[in-house]
Order: sequence, then C-alpha cells, then structure tokens
Amino acid sequence: MAKEKLTLDDGTLYEGDAAGGVPNGKGKFIFVNGLIYEGDVDNGILQGKGKITTPDGIIFEGNFIDANLIGKGKMTAKNGDTYEGDIVNFTMHGKGKLTLANGTFQEGIWENGNYIGEDAHDVAEKADKLYASGRYAEAVPLMEKLCEHGNAIAMSVLGVCYANGQGVKQDLIKAVEYYKKSADNGNEGGDYNLGVCYLNGAGVAKDFNEAYYRFKKAADKGYAPAVKVMEEIKKNEKALKIDKAGKVIGNLLETIKDII
Repeated sequence: MAKEKLTLDDGTLYEGDAAGGVPNGKGKFIFVNGLIYEGDVDNGILQGKGKITTPDGIIFEGNFIDANLIGKGKMTAKNGDTYEGDIVNFTMHGKGKLTLANGTFQEGIWENGNYIGEDAHDVAEKADKLYASGRYAEAVPLMEKLCEHGNAIAMSVLGVCYANGQGVKQDLIKAVEYYKKSADNGNEGGDYNLGVCYLNGAGVAKDFNEAYYRFKKAADKGYAPAVKVMEEIKKNEKALKIDKAGKVIGNLLETIKDII
C-alpha cells in the first residue's frame, strides 16, 4: 500500500495510505467545507479510530462508523470545554461528562445534546457509599431522587432511615409508606421490613397475619433474613396454629422476637 496525495472528484484533498487511487488505511482528508479528518479510512470511508477538526476549532475524537462518530468519544471546543462519553452523530447522547473551561462539570445522561440528569447507577452507588459510612443526611436526598425514578431498593432503605431517624426526623408512619412502595415495586426487603412493622405495631396496627404474609412473600424470593424467620416459624407451626389460609392464631412476636 502506497502513500499518495489525491484530489477527489468533489475537491477534497487526501494524503495518506491508498490503493488504486482510493484512500485506504491511515490518512488525512481536507474537505471543501473546511473539515479536517485524520485517522483510519476504509475504501474512501471514514471508518475506525479518528479525529475531525471543524473550521471553528471544535475537535471530535473517537470511533467512526460510515463517517459518523458513534460510541465512546471526546469533544473539545475552542474555548476549552470538553465532553467525554457516548456520542451519536457528533452529538452528546448517552452517558458522559461535560467539563467547562472554568472547571465546573455536569455528569450523567445526555439526549441529543441536552442534559437529562444523573445516571441512576452512579447515584445509587454514591448513596450506598454515603449510607454505609454513616453520612445519612447526604445519602437521603440521593435516595429520594432514586425513589422518584422507581428504585425499589432505595425506597426500602429510605424507609429504614425514617424508622431509625437516620438523616431525617424519625417517622414510623413514613417508614411504613416507603416500605409499602418498595414492596409494591417488587422488592423483598420492603416486604420483610413491612413484616417487622406489622409484627411490632411500628407505624401501623399490629397484625400477625399480615406480618406472616410479608415474611413468607420475602422468603419465597430467597431474602435471607425472611428465610430465617420462616424456618423458625416452621419449627413452631403447631404452637402458632397457622391454618391453610395463612392465618396466625398464636403469638408470632414471642416466637420470632429473638431473631428479628
């Protein structure tokens, strides 16, 4: 494959690898509209790793597919603003981070160049770390944001925060509300925590039947604490007088209080 300097039919200048007068390999295009491309070329098409510089100084770097910048890439403006992340057709689209020249930044999800919001996975990870380190007041707003987007695990954890007064004023009724939302969204932790509330009458009227139902529901999904509770209940099934419909006659609290 030879190095060639070519002038294409539309006036575009090319310098680089070519075969039979066709750009192929690595090279540089100078288009008539002022765009400059440097990088991989496949039979005259921008294909592979490359960089485009516009006449006004914007630089696009990344992976080109059929002359379009698609996938992970980088955009740098003449004023120093940079974006790194997902790009579709030279536009911020997907997960990425825009850093302005002054150092401020926005990181999260972009759609057709517009910022939509923080990535839910990143928010959840940040909330988990803050909660685990005891920084509850900082974790709560993040969990509230996750709850707004239907995160069932965050609903259950936020319920725990209200139950224990972690980062918020203790409110057992609100705790139950969040546990219910979590359970309604399919989270077994929400069901288990509801079971504990019904067992103890915390934020809700004591109801052994409902507690049993919630524990069983969570255990059926393999939730370890609930499985342990159901194993203990099984050992004391006769004393509790649980009927086929799941109605509990005996004192469920006395039976399992030592393992809750």
